[in-house]
Amino acid sequence: MYRQVILLVEDTPEELEPILRALMPAHCSVQRVRDAAEALPRLAGPGPQPAMILLNLERDALGALRRIRAEPAAVGLPVVIMTGPKEARAIAEGAGLSNSCVEKPAERGALTEVVRLVAEYWLKLNVSPGSLTGF
Repeated sequence: MYRQVILLVEDTPEELEPILRALMPAHCSVQRVRDAAEALPRLAGPGPQPAMILLNLERDALGALRRIRAEPAAVGLPVVIMTGPKEARAIAEGAGLSNSCVEKPAERGALTEVVRLVAEYWLKLNVSPGSLTGF
């Protein structure tokens, strides 16, 4: 069975467990890095490329996200930013670099559900233009 890869950029240990639990039903392989700068070598390196990047928007992430978007391997790669409710400016700046911005709920159960829905949409429901046939 083919397992899609999610590149998870998450630096908050308390949020890691509910995020990983949410991704279990997606039957995907999760490769976790602590910050966006660590994601760059993963994208340029050998091995299967991720089907999406789930990015916790920490303070230095926007610069690294710009570099990620400059990587040839990241062209067309869905990037979903997750951030806290008070990060409106960062969301606005990151919106042009990402495919989606999602507010991370503080409650762990709600966080699990949000991540599950994000993964379901991007890995199962979303149809990329390159996958359409007959056009």
